[in-house]
Amino acid sequence: GAEYNHGSQYWFNFTPSQDDIIAPKTATRGHVIEAYVIHKVSKRFLVRLGYIDYTYDYSGSGWHIGAPKKLDSTPVLGFPTYDKAKMWTLTMTARF
Repeated sequence: GAEYNHGSQYWFNFTPSQDDIIAPKTATRGHVIEAYVIHKVSKRFLVRLGYIDYTYDYSGSGWHIGAPKKLDSTPVLGFPTYDKAKMWTLTMTARF
């Protein structure tokens, strides 16, 4: 499967408590592309391999406070701000 998410400069995510390692892809002020493969090992066991590519356009992804700043400019943000991130995932699901 494949998914594409786009968040504008003022995009706000209503699920800030997600436990993704980098950040919730739905909170990104920019673009996120995800590709994944799901393999059914048995009737009740699935394995999922995925890749997520984040491209941030504005600061403050996932934050509710402060005005977003364009990342290609040189604002003083006071905290580390990344413009790209990549993540591989391996998920195993067992149904009982």
